[in-house]
Amino acid sequence: MPFSFLRLRRRYKDLARLRQIISVFFKYGFYQFIEQVNLARFIPFRKRILEKFPYIDRAFPERLRHAFEELGPSFIKLAQILSARPDLITKTYADEFKKLQDEVPPFRFEEVRNIIQEELGLPVEEIFREFEVRPIAAASIAQVHGAVLKSGEEVVVKIQRPRIKEIIETDIDIMRFIAELMDRYLPEAEFFNPKGIVEEFSKTVRKELNFKEEARNLNRFRRNFEGHKYIYIPRLYPEYLTEKVIVMERIYGVRIDSISEIERLGLERSHIARIGLEAYLKMIFEDGFFHGDPHPGNIFIMPDGRIGLVDFGIVGYLTPELMESLAQAFISLVKKDFDGLIEQYIDLGFVSEEVDIDSFRRDFKADLMDFLVPL
Repeated sequence: MPFSFLRLRRRYKDLARLRQIISVFFKYGFYQFIEQVNLARFIPFRKRILEKFPYIDRAFPERLRHAFEELGPSFIKLAQILSARPDLITKTYADEFKKLQDEVPPFRFEEVRNIIQEELGLPVEEIFREFEVRPIAAASIAQVHGAVLKSGEEVVVKIQRPRIKEIIETDIDIMRFIAELMDRYLPEAEFFNPKGIVEEFSKTVRKELNFKEEARNLNRFRRNFEGHKYIYIPRLYPEYLTEKVIVMERIYGVRIDSISEIERLGLERSHIARIGLEAYLKMIFEDGFFHGDPHPGNIFIMPDGRIGLVDFGIVGYLTPELMESLAQAFISLVKKDFDGLIEQYIDLGFVSEEVDIDSFRRDFKADLMDFLVPL
């Protein structure tokens, strides 16, 4: 059922949240946008007159990042996903949104205890010999705590944020509503397809809300990299798995972007880069199944030089046909066969029907030669 303003009015909670979202965007100086999409009626006249704009002198991408951060988990997650798409939102916005990858406030330990007991049926003390009160990491969907099982194994415990499913479902409804208004009132919006972004976000984030899905992904990665010399996937503890709690082996290492720490371990960066690339080539060209959220917080360099991957909530799948097309494109790129690369690019569906193919071929070939052929 299409989202509509009348449906929104029937759900007071959604309406209250919509007002809050609009208020935050107004606070960060996006009044022109609010007015253009016909949402200014949700801002009280007194607020319009008296509101101060402390961030108005800052760049547009920075203000948008602050607004998403204040709006909480759903918008932070959206920004994190968009940060991997500079082709869609430009590099400037992608770089700004990357700052939200690790800057999410944790929720209280009392709530952690309650969720674990509700989900696993036992208090924390009966499952774990030790449990770290301070989280190792806090993200938009969940946070992670270090612990030691009664059997002595060191693990990490990932716990979903309280009421996060309800929060995200409400925000997705509102995002759809705003996307519809953008399509209606902002002709330029068609270039980045706001409704398509919301639908893709909806599919991605709903999968992340079920940790049993993540467990299946983790097990598949363990099978694919079983016995691999340089890639390590942590072990799952299925006896402590629910939709909201997942327990995995704890691996130690430094983030892949901690260059000084990597050098302190005496490891060669070129070697790490090579095995990381080889791992992704294997995922894409052999397995057809790849890690879909490879930001630095999910990739660790272990003391023995292996790369440890974590967080398997977002993954990608490739059909055999798509794998073959990508392989041919990669071969064309290596051989500098620009005509072949352009044909693969078109066959993969990266060029819309509205584009003049002959002009595209000429312009794209010129760009490729300029970028790949040294002077």
